[in-house]
Amino acid sequence: MSLVVVLHAMVATFGLWLSVIDQKEHRLPNALTAPLALGVGIVALLGAQEGSIASGLLGSTLSAGTFALLALLPSRPLGWGDVKLQAILGFYLDFLASGLAFVQAILSFVLGGIVATVMILRHRGRAKDPLAFGPAMVAATLMVIVWAQSGQII
Repeated sequence: MSLVVVLHAMVATFGLWLSVIDQKEHRLPNALTAPLALGVGIVALLGAQEGSIASGLLGSTLSAGTFALLALLPSRPLGWGDVKLQAILGFYLDFLASGLAFVQAILSFVLGGIVATVMILRHRGRAKDPLAFGPAMVAATLMVIVWAQSGQII
C-alpha cells in the first residue's frame, strides 16, 4: 500500500472523528490532534521526497499562523483547536502539493460561511452563535484533495 494512501486514510479517519466531536462539543481534543500530527509526520518522513517536507512546513506555518492571528482577535472567531488542526492539515496538503493549504484555508471559510448562512436563514441560529469550524476545515480538505487528485484518477 502506498504511503500516500495511508496518509489519506489517516487524515480522513481522524478528520471525520474530530468533525463529529467538534459538531457536538465545539472542541477539537488534543487526544486526537496530537496522534494525528504524529502519524502524519511519521508517514511524511517515510515517504518524503526532496522539498516535500519543506513545502509541508511552509504550508503549515503560513496557514496555521493566519488562523492563530484570527484566534487572537478580541472576538475570537477561531479557537486554538482550529489552529492546531489547520497546522496538521496545512502540512498534509502542502506536503502533497505546494499551495493546497492556501486553497483549503480559503475554502474552509467559504464552507463555514455557507453553513452559517443556511443556519440563520432556517432560524436555527443567530449571527453571534458559535459555529463548529472543524467540519468545514475537514470538508475543505477533502474537496481540495479530490480536486488535486482528479487528474490522476481519470
